[in-house]
Amino acid sequence: MKGRTHLVIITCFPLAPALRQADAAKCALLGCFIDSRSDHIAMIAAYNGWRLCIAAEGRTEGNAFCGRYFLVERCLDCVCRGGCAA
Repeated sequence: MKGRTHLVIITCFPLAPALRQADAAKCALLGCFIDSRSDHIAMIAAYNGWRLCIAAEGRTEGNAFCGRYFLVERCLDCVCRGGCAA
């Protein structure tokens, strides 16, 4: 076992409210797209919302948009650039 690292996963029930908050934020962002049950449509809706936010209010607000809706701005940047380098 010497020299190896171990991954320990701890389940913490106090995180449940945070998960519900994230789900509520995503529902607010995606609105009618939730019923489509399509991850692709959800991704397009999130991307379009982020791009509109940046165009209207700047990059800082785009970052806040991602925080508000539990999105990863780096991933949206990859989509904007047409993909990520491996």
